Amino acid sequence: MRYAENEENFSCGFWPGNEKFPHPAFYSYLYPIPKGCETINTGSVFSYFDKTLTECILPYEEVRKAKNQRKEILNFFETTYREYAKLAAWDIKELQTTIPANS
Repeated sequence: MRYAENEENFSCGFWPGNEKFPHPAFYSYLYPIPKGCETINTGSVFSYFDKTLTECILPYEEVRKAKNQRKEILNFFETTYREYAKLAAWDIKELQTTIPANS
């Protein structure tokens, strides 16, 4: 963990909750936090940018109720990645290059 946040990075996944946010949820964030992330498009009517956590949240309970749960989760992760990448001025095409199988 010492070096976990020493470089710019995008993170997403599932969070069971804790004292600060006691609800299970899917999350995504970019570190360091870019300017303008408070108004980021999160890809779902259920997801939002949480100002206290400084990350995007998709509540597990809402996903559980969705007709297509997989689509809801992937849309959240893909949309927030693209939106954060724009704010950070990342070259997404360059980052999506394929590594040869023999590497």
